[in-house]
Amino acid sequence: MSSSKLLEPQSISYNQPVEHGQIHIVLPTKNSDFVHSARTPHNESPALSQAIHEFSTEYRKQPPSKKTMQHSYVEKYLPLESSPKFNSKYVNSEGGINYGMLLEDVDDIGGVVATRHTEWLGPSDIFTPCTVGTEQIYGNTQNSADDYKLVGHVAYTKGALMVCFVSLETFWGKHASIDTRILHPKRVPPIGVSNSRTVAIFSVTMLFFDKLTKRLSPVSQIECVTAQEEYIHSQFEAIHSARKQIINMNKAQEQLCLYGNELVNNVGSRVQQLSFVPDGGSQEFVFISDTLVKSNYVPTPQQRNSYGVMFGGYVARASYELACVGASYFLRSSEFRASQLNDITFLLPIEIGDHVRSKAEIIYSSDPLNKGFVTRVVVEARSPKDLDFKSAFIMHITFVPTDQTVQRKTVLPKTRKESILWQRGHDIVQTRNEYLSEYINEIRYIGFNFCKL
Repeated sequence: MSSSKLLEPQSISYNQPVEHGQIHIVLPTKNSDFVHSARTPHNESPALSQAIHEFSTEYRKQPPSKKTMQHSYVEKYLPLESSPKFNSKYVNSEGGINYGMLLEDVDDIGGVVATRHTEWLGPSDIFTPCTVGTEQIYGNTQNSADDYKLVGHVAYTKGALMVCFVSLETFWGKHASIDTRILHPKRVPPIGVSNSRTVAIFSVTMLFFDKLTKRLSPVSQIECVTAQEEYIHSQFEAIHSARKQIINMNKAQEQLCLYGNELVNNVGSRVQQLSFVPDGGSQEFVFISDTLVKSNYVPTPQQRNSYGVMFGGYVARASYELACVGASYFLRSSEFRASQLNDITFLLPIEIGDHVRSKAEIIYSSDPLNKGFVTRVVVEARSPKDLDFKSAFIMHITFVPTDQTVQRKTVLPKTRKESILWQRGHDIVQTRNEYLSEYINEIRYIGFNFCKL
């Protein structure tokens, strides 16, 4: 890794020679010492803020040029084994990696990748990225405190849409001192080459807006330079298309629930077939509403991101922790682990000072052949000026018991709304896993392999 001199996170992309009475703007990819974290608020003087606004207004008028995946490549080391200080905050009670902290860093990496690819200059830039979703494509993380490295870069673009590739890899060798900030190395390794050390892969989807026009704004499109990069681009395009199909299917299901009983009858037949099959000798069941757990909190200024709202990684981590509470309450045991982050959807930004209400419930555990159960977390927020709660964040995550003696109850829907949730959980366990299995089997093409399976 590069040992070059690093700037502090507060001064990431510009220099301000006050003695000349001028402000010189430097684009992030032109600054070799670029260091950034989306969870760090920017401190801009009024003069600098005005300069960035004026510069970006003219800069964004130019058609965005094409960029390669190397432009946005960043990495972050997670020395869980080598650094006791880092280990103390990143390892769970069982000695494995804290999945909530991992989700926080994945969101952070996605924001930094977007910053580099679009040359985002700060809150005063008229170009604003917005995270809309995160999804786990593959996961084989061991429950052990090893040394890891997060790697991220842009994988797919279309118009104002950007999908980022984020992978978690193990690395070997003792290091006395490791910089744990997000860095862009001077020498970018080949992208898309087989890597047997990869243990998890995520996609982070973002949209970009123009503050002046209040409309979506196109980003620099990806230019693939190798066959491996072209393959990554095509696969992430397929993943994005599959996600759109799932979203459209969910909307259609909601319409069926509102205007007819077809969906409820369909779910009822599936419940009758699956829910009373003996599972470890137990036929005990609970309703979805009986698994509900809640939490409330108010975001503080320390939880702001670069855009002045609550950092999405904090929302994801808090939601994961609530999901764990719900899973423990459902199993009456703490012997479980996360097996799959099915999807995360960001709906609205959460402002500092909003009243945030989170709800977690088990929506599916009726498959006798699959020991996993799906937990859904919904985060709602309301402004002090508004009494209505609005959905801001939704997450689905699958847990599996690690203790074979723990009896997992069957979850059943009781209302039309719960019927939609039940079928959504059923689709996550069935359809989504089939798609992932097919996808993993196909990536061996042209020597590209995410990891040893």
